[in-house]
Amino acid sequence: MSRISRYKLLTVGVAVSVVGCYLLSTTDANDSPTGLWITAGVVATGVAFASLPQLLAPLVAPVRDLTPRERSRLDLPPGEPVKVLTVDGHANAFAAGVLPGIRAVFVTTGLLSHLTAAEVRAIVAHERGHHRRRHVTLRLGSVVLFVAPWLVATATGVPGGFHGGLLALVPAVLLICWLGRWTEYDADAYAARRVGGPPLASALERIHTDTRPPTRRRRLMALISTHPPVDRRLAKLSGGVDGASGAVTDDDGRSVLTSLVASLAAGVLTAFARRPGVPRFTNARSLWENAFDAMTHAVKMVGTAFIRWRGTVVYEGSTPYQSLHVVDRGNVRRLFLDGDAHSAMDLDDPHRHVFDYTRYFHLPFLFHGDVENVLFVGGGGCTGPKRFLADYDVTVDVIEYDPDVVDTARRFFDVEPSDRLTVHVGDGRQFLRETDRTYDLIVLDAFEASRVPSRLATVEFLQLTRDTLSDEGMLFANLVSAPNGPLSGFYRAESETMARVFPRVYSFPTAGGFLPQNIEVVATMNDELVTPADLRRRNERGDAGIDLSGELDAYRHVSPTDGRQVLRDDDLPVRRS
Repeated sequence: MSRISRYKLLTVGVAVSVVGCYLLSTTDANDSPTGLWITAGVVATGVAFASLPQLLAPLVAPVRDLTPRERSRLDLPPGEPVKVLTVDGHANAFAAGVLPGIRAVFVTTGLLSHLTAAEVRAIVAHERGHHRRRHVTLRLGSVVLFVAPWLVATATGVPGGFHGGLLALVPAVLLICWLGRWTEYDADAYAARRVGGPPLASALERIHTDTRPPTRRRRLMALISTHPPVDRRLAKLSGGVDGASGAVTDDDGRSVLTSLVASLAAGVLTAFARRPGVPRFTNARSLWENAFDAMTHAVKMVGTAFIRWRGTVVYEGSTPYQSLHVVDRGNVRRLFLDGDAHSAMDLDDPHRHVFDYTRYFHLPFLFHGDVENVLFVGGGGCTGPKRFLADYDVTVDVIEYDPDVVDTARRFFDVEPSDRLTVHVGDGRQFLRETDRTYDLIVLDAFEASRVPSRLATVEFLQLTRDTLSDEGMLFANLVSAPNGPLSGFYRAESETMARVFPRVYSFPTAGGFLPQNIEVVATMNDELVTPADLRRRNERGDAGIDLSGELDAYRHVSPTDGRQVLRDDDLPVRRS
């Protein structure tokens, strides 16, 4: 690629990046999906271009097959997918396509006319190496692995999701560029083993004579380029840099790609591994859910770092269970536990719902209005209990297992025990076993690493909650999962478990679709089915104290089935001492 073409491409890339960042920031600020879907469309178009070159390459330049004479001159194997772009001004070639059957190597007419047959064969072998060793898939996957969590975090309203991705943009680009340079070295080694090093070196020398940057800019270009300097490629081919090209001996590339991806995945999962003291289900969640959790948690960690950088850290510490940060940004104070935002309070309007999903906490009052005693399992900053005390004539008990969190809630989130609010320190399950109180409503809002702990999701725990509820009592659970699709395993298993314990179960996904989100579940002791029309009539009557007409659109009635998994204590991993 000539220097002028490179500058043109860089200009277009910067322009697209600026527009994309603006659209995403607009989405993040205004909750408008327009910018998100436009950006997602741009990404999908890029994936399509990479995946369907046979269909889309003609949009760039006319495409033809090699003539019999050209194929004979190049001595290519029969059926070798090589296409010719009629671009006479540039000697260039590239590999494109990730789907089996539509991968191809494209060469320009300028390459065929300016290079010898041996040199063209070497370049084609280099590009074929990109396919054989799965470099095209790896490059595309590295971009998607960064962009997809960014889009998802922005779409699902992860606090600081957009800014966290923006903060990670520079290191992600540097990593993607480094990966591109590594694939070029690897493809050079592949071609050298097939056709020999001298023809490939000669071809690289002739193609890149006009693309070597001046010395003063070579270091910068080396960082942001997906192709290494031709001098280093030539030296590596001759064994002069970092060993000879024959160091890579795997021919089909499957184990190289598999081992690299496995190493990256293992690193991510290990970095965000959960503490052994809090068991999780290993069979209720699919591999896709665990991988998505790891990516989402990584985005949240970056977003937390951004909020701390832009905001004011009021308090930070480490408890025996987790890290703890209280951060003010603008008029909102947030409580972060292990990097996840657990509570938020508007300093100017303490009872405002900062997180939209907390509005759903009022749904139980539409199912049964006679609620006097409430238990919250999981306290955090106690924003839910405080709102209940302000809106309803109720008494509230809160059980929180971390005493440092309770102390933080008192100091920074205006939580003052009274004759209507009692905060207990201890394990929620043990509290239910030992208490002699009966509750009209139990709110399960215990989060850690983005989901409810598994010991608070089993059929045995749900039976404890049922035994502690009044005759018309209800359980409200705030879950994080997808309501549909391959990421919905935990939701399906937990809703089935609830349906085996309670007569009626209703769920309300907060976003819809197939991506993980807050899903609010209401389980009632009353066997009578409550229909959407019943809930809307009670909402219009003002039974919940706030208008929940939008939240009621997500109504689902959950019926027990025989095919779904039921979560039990026996499914918990065995604790190791």
